[in-house]
Amino acid sequence: MAQINKLTPIISITGISTVGIMTVGITELAGGTGVSTTVYLRSVLMHNTSGVGTCTSSVYVYPHWEEVVGVGKTAYKLLNKRLEPSETYMWDLPSYPIILTDREKLVVEVNSPNTLDKSFTLNTAISAGSTAGIGTTEFTLNSITGIGIGDSITVGAAITDAPVTQVFTATNKVKIGLALTAGESIYAGTAVTVTGPNTVTDGTGIGSAVNYVLFGDEDSAWA
Repeated sequence: MAQINKLTPIISITGISTVGIMTVGITELAGGTGVSTTVYLRSVLMHNTSGVGTCTSSVYVYPHWEEVVGVGKTAYKLLNKRLEPSETYMWDLPSYPIILTDREKLVVEVNSPNTLDKSFTLNTAISAGSTAGIGTTEFTLNSITGIGIGDSITVGAAITDAPVTQVFTATNKVKIGLALTAGESIYAGTAVTVTGPNTVTDGTGIGSAVNYVLFGDEDSAWA
């Protein structure tokens, strides 16, 4: 009778790398009793041991004729999971396990995190009593929530996509460069749009270590 077992001991993979951690019919399963000709994979436990670095953990199933060379092949990818620092994730398949037969491989990959879309748009206005004269580089806004240095600011028709050089949170002011000042006065209530960067990446995956443990059923035919 098949039982749910720990198929492997803890296997630690340091990024960036792609590694085959189990080959059916070759890898001795946990417990040291031998190798199996068929494995029913039910769970993959993964833990990002880094306390500071985010990474991406991917799981592949390679056919018996495919060797593990270079980066993982997209055609065999089954899971792509972003792991935050110190995060643990269980990929659970209790009802419909993945059946691996002789010489098929379970491959994992630790790579850089996916680039995130962090774009934002803040629609606000020049605050009451804060008319900006010709040549002004500082503007007092109704809101500066989310604004950072390098964001782009558009003020009515007077200023278009000028980069923000300073943000003054205590006074709700932002500053732009001297070369981008307006040639006209800008009055209170004038519409202001601030846009943030399109994407950010919060890690490289290099040096990130992910621990893996596989769980599943072993068949009763031992080699």
